[in-house]
Amino acid sequence: LIEKARAHGLGVVLRLGFAWSYRPDVELPNGRRVNAAFVDDAPRDAWLAFIDEVCRRICGEANVRFAFLTWEDLYPFNLASESPDLEAPGFRDKFVEFLRTYRELDETGRVYGTAFASWNEVPLPSRKSAAYEFVFAYWDDALVKRFFRPARERFPRLSFEARVDWDPVWRNGTLDWYRHDTLAAATGAEVATLYYSVALGMRNDGDRIGAAAALAQLDRLLTATGRWGSRSGLFIDQFNFFDDTPEFTRNTRLEESAMDAMLVGSASVLRRHRAGYALWTDHDYVANMLYNPGFQHGLAGWTASANAQWVVAADGAARVALAPRASITQSIDTVAEARPRLVAGARGTVCVRARAVGITGAEMRIDVQDQAIRLRFSDKDEKRCAPVMLAPTLRLTASAAETALEVDDVELYIDVQHSRIYTADGTPGPQLEAIRALNRDLARGERR
Repeated sequence: LIEKARAHGLGVVLRLGFAWSYRPDVELPNGRRVNAAFVDDAPRDAWLAFIDEVCRRICGEANVRFAFLTWEDLYPFNLASESPDLEAPGFRDKFVEFLRTYRELDETGRVYGTAFASWNEVPLPSRKSAAYEFVFAYWDDALVKRFFRPARERFPRLSFEARVDWDPVWRNGTLDWYRHDTLAAATGAEVATLYYSVALGMRNDGDRIGAAAALAQLDRLLTATGRWGSRSGLFIDQFNFFDDTPEFTRNTRLEESAMDAMLVGSASVLRRHRAGYALWTDHDYVANMLYNPGFQHGLAGWTASANAQWVVAADGAARVALAPRASITQSIDTVAEARPRLVAGARGTVCVRARAVGITGAEMRIDVQDQAIRLRFSDKDEKRCAPVMLAPTLRLTASAAETALEVDDVELYIDVQHSRIYTADGTPGPQLEAIRALNRDLARGERR
């Protein structure tokens, strides 16, 4: 990918994630792997080896500008949620070790509201206690000292996306806010990385705002971030002028009529703060739950019957050829952890791109749990979709009926992430021209 970018005159800023993998053979899936890295040196050291290997392969590429870590990929035990998992094995030991290093016992007791005779008596704080600020301080400290600094020794051009959200804490029963400013300042990265959403600092009660209010808040955010002391400016790794994530339906959003004005007006704000930006996505996409849905890795993750065969066309496209009554199956038993909304009764969509072989039409059967769905395909590549009921644990089987089929791709998803730039099939979206105008304005500023 980096070589292809260079061939097209593009620089690269690389997000080093590690957390998100739906591979069926991983030793620890997603959230459990992140949790373990905070309390166990073996997975943390494996993560560092991953950083080392990535740098070995690509740090010498001239078009790699820098890379960044993010708190979003190093988010353990749901610490900022309403129901954190503080009882996870090993957490208390690391937490109390942090307190012993940076706090006095009597000071700790005053925040807890009780006197402790020894550190062994210090409990894990409840979410709505004043002492929960210690949990956020522990998290910030671990992000810098346990992850970022050792990783930067292995990947020198490394930044860190700090948490700019404020997290609620309760002091004497009164709601207050914990800010992660010390985390951002402590990294000392040459480029300070952050994220932006229209919802930051807003009412978030389902309201809509105009361009002026959004630009003013963007300016305030960049002003505050600029105090972190970056030497080469700021980088917004997610410039979320639009976000329709179902979990955040009450978040403040831009008025439909204000989106173009906000994007075009962002150029002067970004230039003033020496800030660049990236979009989370420039194409709509489905949040597919399946591993290897397009068969780029052969049949990895799938269980195939005897008459299902992986084939690669002359143009490099991979697909699965299903003889009559042949099938492929995938079981999904880690989705509930990765997709919290996947509960019993959730509604989703299943889509298949395929074509009939040798005749004008063929039928495919899709089984999801106890649901049987039938899709018909012509001898041309077609995408067919159907609604489906979901559950925390799923088993999907795609099988040919009486006629052979070639399958290019399978999707199982709840929602579509919209970009407003391009649709999933490449059709221009409503904000494409405004984004292009923003980019032209920024490019003119660089030339000046």
